[in-house]
Amino acid sequence: MLSRRALLGSLAALPLLGSGRLGAQNRRVGGARIVVLDNRVWMQVKFGPRGPYAFVIDTGAFTNLIRRDLVRELGLRQIGDQTLRGVGGSHQMGLYEGRAIALGTTTIGDLDFAAYEHEDLGIHREAMGALSTAVLTVADSELDFSQNEWRIYPDGRGARPGYERLESEISRAVTRVGAATMHVEAAIGGQTYRLQVDTGAPGQVLLWPRAARRSGLWNDATPYSPGQRRGIGGVGAASRLVRAPEIRIGSLRFERPLVSLTDPDSRDALPSDGLLGIGVIERMNWSTEIGAGKIWAKASGLPARPERYGMAGTWLEERQGKVVVALVSPRSPAADAGLRPGDEIEGIGFQALIARLGGRVGDRIPVSYRRGGQAHRTEIALRDFL
Repeated sequence: MLSRRALLGSLAALPLLGSGRLGAQNRRVGGARIVVLDNRVWMQVKFGPRGPYAFVIDTGAFTNLIRRDLVRELGLRQIGDQTLRGVGGSHQMGLYEGRAIALGTTTIGDLDFAAYEHEDLGIHREAMGALSTAVLTVADSELDFSQNEWRIYPDGRGARPGYERLESEISRAVTRVGAATMHVEAAIGGQTYRLQVDTGAPGQVLLWPRAARRSGLWNDATPYSPGQRRGIGGVGAASRLVRAPEIRIGSLRFERPLVSLTDPDSRDALPSDGLLGIGVIERMNWSTEIGAGKIWAKASGLPARPERYGMAGTWLEERQGKVVVALVSPRSPAADAGLRPGDEIEGIGFQALIARLGGRVGDRIPVSYRRGGQAHRTEIALRDFL
């Protein structure tokens, strides 16, 4: 587990950009160092003279977020309340005013933050909060994963050598506390989708119900790793992780992405088709053109990160004290082991079995089960089956 001390040390080891330095076109540029750890983009944040504190950049967040214990430490003034809505429902939060916020060498002014208890949201436990798209939309800005830098251009970015302008949109928030949203057009398996750029999404691509239905990837003949949506408000709809042939964003192409599908029969009232997660985002450098509301990008040169998903291909449920097989993916280790929906697992508790099935390639898990009153034994050999 990453510690805050190690995180701050990682950031501090990188030299900061010179405050107010001039870029190649004699435009002012400030910024800060960033680092990607534990599938999160991290940055140091100061509140006036206090800090620095370790925050993550979450461009999918509705507003800036801050842990309640840091609110108490800083003595921030409450200015209202905020309701955040997510996959599992809604969550009520107090809204606080942060004064003289500095990111690296650059003071960007006052920002509002919604306060949360550290266990309430799916933010890294070592983070003291999350920054929304404000870091990219107060002025022309860049997330440069090649150089581990966030840069801001108060006078405008000007020319962007090597970047291409994407089919994209930066939409301004309609409320004081709401963050702007960033969307890009992406082609997956011959279909085009409008995806929100979300550095807080740990995967590669996520599709909401209508888009999942349109993709044709949610079907019982395609291998999948089953799951369930979790987020603000608790637990949401069922999900499946599947492999798509490729994703294309502008002229950039990434082969065989893992796509997380939301149950097509679940409720869908979202303005986008899905999310573009950090697994794809960090393989590109991003530049915002605020005046035109557009996004530019180029390849960062970073390789794809090692993938991790449930490699058993089964979904288990607790029913009246019994561990029951609810789903089995075709051509998965669970299917190879002969398991079927309705089988009752014996001799091991629910949480213990879940932990063992979450192991690594090559692990072999013995399983005893009962079907139709008959006892059986088998073995699940974990492998990369997607």
